[in-house]
Amino acid sequence: MAAGSNRRAQQGGEAVLLLLAARCGGALLTAACIVLAFTTPDQGWLAWAALVPLLLACESLGPVVTPPPPVPRGQKVLPKPQ
Repeated sequence: MAAGSNRRAQQGGEAVLLLLAARCGGALLTAACIVLAFTTPDQGWLAWAALVPLLLACESLGPVVTPPPPVPRGQKVLPKPQ
């Protein structure tokens, strides 16, 4: 049983790495297209096309949520008002 769950965890880790590589690749492709768009004249349309990989890389990202600050020692945590 432990070997099966370990294998699933490893496959999940591989999926996360693949997704991260795809997102980084999309961002790098955008950067390369932006550089190409502004190095030669009359290539401004490429800047708009360059946004597509970046938008696809950021498609499923949500807002960044910051954790609450730690409570100093000796202080009580008050419940949230309802």
